[in-house]
Amino acid sequence: MSKTVIKIRRKTDGKILTDVINDACQVHNIYDGDNLILSEEEWLIGYSECDGFFETSDFEDI
Repeated sequence: MSKTVIKIRRKTDGKILTDVINDACQVHNIYDGDNLILSEEEWLIGYSECDGFFETSDFEDI
């Protein structure tokens, strides 16, 4: 199973988080340190593999 790990910023408070993307099922597992805070499919968090996070998403690439 292929995974991609990226650093992201939550727009509401500027908190830096780690996004572990399961490439096979397009699920994002977002961690605050060691704590899993969100596990959702790409379209639910406003993400596209080609374009990154949409402007309407609660997250952004850093």
